[in-house]
Amino acid sequence: MSVVGIDIGYQSCYVAIARHGGVEVITNDYSERSSPSMVGFTPKERVMSTSAKNQSISNLKNTITGFKALVGRSFSDPVSQSEIEGQPYEAEQLPGDKIGIKVNYLDEAVVLSPEQITAVMLTYLKQITQKALEKPVSDCVISVPSYFTDSQRRAVLDASSISGLNCLRLLNETTAVALAYGIYKQDLPEEKEKSRNVVFIDMGHHALQVSVCAFNKGKLKVLSKAADHLLGGRDFDKRLLHHFAEEFKVKYKIDALSRIKQTARLRNECEKLRKLMSSNATPIPMNIECFMDDKDVSSKMKREEFEDLCKDLLERVKVPILEALRKSGLKRDDIYGVEIVGGMTRVPAIRKIISDIFNKECSTTLNQDEAVCKGCALQCAILSPTFKVRDFAIQDTQPYPIQLLWEINGEPGDMTVFLEGDSIYHSKVLTFYRKEPFVLQVKYKDQKALPVSNSNIGKFLIKGVKANEEGESTKVKVKVRLSIHGIFFIKSATLIMKQQAEEMETGQIEEIQNVESDTKAEPKSDTQASPADSETQSSNSDASLQSQEKPQDDVTDNDTMDSTVPQPEGPSSTSENGQQKSDVSTAQTEKSPATKKAKQTYKHVDLPVDETTYSLSKKVLEEAFEKEVAMIQSDKLEAEKADAKNSVEEYVYDMRDKLEGPLSQFVNEEDKTKLMSLLEATEEWLYDEGEDQAKKVYIERLADMKKQGDPIVARMREFEFRDSSFNELGHVVVRYEKILMEYEQGDEKYNHLSKEDMEKVQEATTAKREWMNSKMQAQQKVPLTADPVVKVSEITMAKENLYAIVNPIVSKPKPKVEPPKDDQAVEGEGGDETGKEENKTEDKMEDVPPAPADPPVEDMDVD
Repeated sequence: MSVVGIDIGYQSCYVAIARHGGVEVITNDYSERSSPSMVGFTPKERVMSTSAKNQSISNLKNTITGFKALVGRSFSDPVSQSEIEGQPYEAEQLPGDKIGIKVNYLDEAVVLSPEQITAVMLTYLKQITQKALEKPVSDCVISVPSYFTDSQRRAVLDASSISGLNCLRLLNETTAVALAYGIYKQDLPEEKEKSRNVVFIDMGHHALQVSVCAFNKGKLKVLSKAADHLLGGRDFDKRLLHHFAEEFKVKYKIDALSRIKQTARLRNECEKLRKLMSSNATPIPMNIECFMDDKDVSSKMKREEFEDLCKDLLERVKVPILEALRKSGLKRDDIYGVEIVGGMTRVPAIRKIISDIFNKECSTTLNQDEAVCKGCALQCAILSPTFKVRDFAIQDTQPYPIQLLWEINGEPGDMTVFLEGDSIYHSKVLTFYRKEPFVLQVKYKDQKALPVSNSNIGKFLIKGVKANEEGESTKVKVKVRLSIHGIFFIKSATLIMKQQAEEMETGQIEEIQNVESDTKAEPKSDTQASPADSETQSSNSDASLQSQEKPQDDVTDNDTMDSTVPQPEGPSSTSENGQQKSDVSTAQTEKSPATKKAKQTYKHVDLPVDETTYSLSKKVLEEAFEKEVAMIQSDKLEAEKADAKNSVEEYVYDMRDKLEGPLSQFVNEEDKTKLMSLLEATEEWLYDEGEDQAKKVYIERLADMKKQGDPIVARMREFEFRDSSFNELGHVVVRYEKILMEYEQGDEKYNHLSKEDMEKVQEATTAKREWMNSKMQAQQKVPLTADPVVKVSEITMAKENLYAIVNPIVSKPKPKVEPPKDDQAVEGEGGDETGKEENKTEDKMEDVPPAPADPPVEDMDVD
């Protein structure tokens, strides 16, 4: 199971992985830890991240940026319109008021949704992660802004599904930062002690987010959140952009904002200028060569001018910070520290504002760019069964109140089911009385607090509801929940039907009591009786409905809460004289007149629920996934074709240089001229007809060149290794010749070898000596430009053959000499003494009393 944390930012993305050595941020194809959030489309392929950024100026209309701000939004949303107006690409309205982005891909006009663009970026991040881990990746945790609504969160989940990722949790960015901060702290207060309150401020390129969190050992609780989703680094860059555009209009008589490319270039320069001003108090120059109409432009700005230019933006920084502090119910003195992350928190003016609010210096113990992805990786490790992580509970909250709306008898009704600040992964059970299927509409209560214009969450149709036998309304219990992703859904809907049952009609009523059965709270049968539900509801008015629903507002998260009805108590075990019998576990039979006793029972029936939300339908999701797979396959084929083309180009340049260098002495002039002509022709073909050919064509071209070039390269390699191979063979021959000489001289090491075996050694050694000498003499007569008489592989084979024949003979061990009989007798006596000693030891062991048995150990639960 992979443990991956992904931070998709408005401007850049980061990926962290958890290994047994800790959490680390991986690098992309360009060895950069930061991957630009850009996706580009060309007539041949799609490009992502740094590759997309490198070609963005020349391919502006097909390079998509800022798609994070469009995910989960409608086309008519004012924020969507503002985002689209500032982008060079075209967008259109799709059915359902969805956003479609037009691009030219593979020479075709293609319309993609922001979710599909996000999936493309996730695919790239998945690929670089698989390369780093060297194994497939599926499970991950993805960060989202804390202010994201239900529709935006569903859109991110859809994007992860399209890319083939299994998102275990959508984690709020400020919560991820808090997790990365708290899980390593060893000095947090105990659970019963006063919490440590820390403020986390994340200001990036697009938005400002603030979160107040309380820490105890092994626990993180989010107290409050606030955000300004329209205040980030790009807003400060926009001020600089318009400032310098007006200056250049007066100074150079050019309108930079009238052309898309010039606007993009100036925006990039403004971003660089802002970053330099954050670290330098001196005036920072700006110089752009050949900017517009063949004119070079230049200017400069001081930090004080920048702060004065963005004075109103700096004032807006205070608003969400003070709001989060107010919602938390804490005072400034209750704050332990303020942690800042995000690129814009490097601006000195913003740091000063934060410090002045809390009367504390800002803390930067966390990596300002990578804290979010590391927190996501830690959350993924906590959720993973393959990693053992320190216990650390996270209690996150719901940012906006959610209400339910319905109609009964033509009159509307509503109820707030989740308040702002309620814990996510939280359930509530609601009771309705209906005769027929009904619809629950779910929406956010406060439209003004939302970052989107549409407050609707979805509609849920509760099906299968019907009246009881008397024609009255039946009880329907609906369990609603906020998922771990912060998404609203209906977990279950249950119809509770009353039934009448008769106990016994005979003259005797047998009452059997059993303590064990009476204590069971959840009977296995589908029919359950409940004294609490035995009261008949005589009214179906709205007032009666509210009285049933409103008390449920305080129900906590419990899967079994209100979903099962306790079994009624059995008949009394009291005797006729009023005294309770002592043994209630024994069966007793009491005779009474024949009666019919009615017993009320309840049947629980699960109801189907049809939901209409902003998630993509299963069919649309499958189509988008198939389209993504097709684009991945197209990218793979294009990459293979590019590799084949690069191999041809590389061979041309490499072989041409070597023919003039190390290979020159191994090729004659005729072959050299012929090969050089082929190389030059291939080079011209590459930049003409071979600019865009099929992969097969490049492979064939490379094979044609290697057909002439490989023999030359082979001659050089044979020359380089031939002498060393002959030397190795010669050493082996000399070694065995020395052994033969020692054998003839009667050396004791070899006097056990037979004459027949040594004759074989003599024959093999002499043959290899003659073969080696003949080949060496023949090779000396052959020029370097000709193929060798003998190859290195043949010399190596000759050495191995000689070794296989001779070595088993000369390495035979001498036969073992049997020891004298006297020595055997002495050894036998010693052995007898040893046996006697062993017997004595055994006798002594028999005299030792047995060890007492271990005392009984009490089985105690020490957990």
